[in-house]
Amino acid sequence: MACLHDTAAGVGNAVSAGLSFGLGFVFVPYMFQAMAPCRRIVKTVIVCLSCGGKNPEDFKFCGHCGRSLYPQPRVQCPKCGATVPGMKFCEGCGAKLK
Repeated sequence: MACLHDTAAGVGNAVSAGLSFGLGFVFVPYMFQAMAPCRRIVKTVIVCLSCGGKNPEDFKFCGHCGRSLYPQPRVQCPKCGATVPGMKFCEGCGAKLK
């Protein structure tokens, strides 16, 4: 009888080992996924110069205060020398700007 008992234990151990081996293949991808370093998603934001609000990069105007996120460059008038922010005509003398 001792021999039969040893055989049953051996079969049980073999089945147990087989299940463990099979489950190992199932869980391997999940183990590697859990061990992988975290990937951060970095989104580019534009900070409003007026209120400091953070806006997505495709916004043209601030979603918090409504001001332009891309201020127009200032142009110097060739006639009077005044510095004008992106206008077609000078605010000081009325001369046409380029």
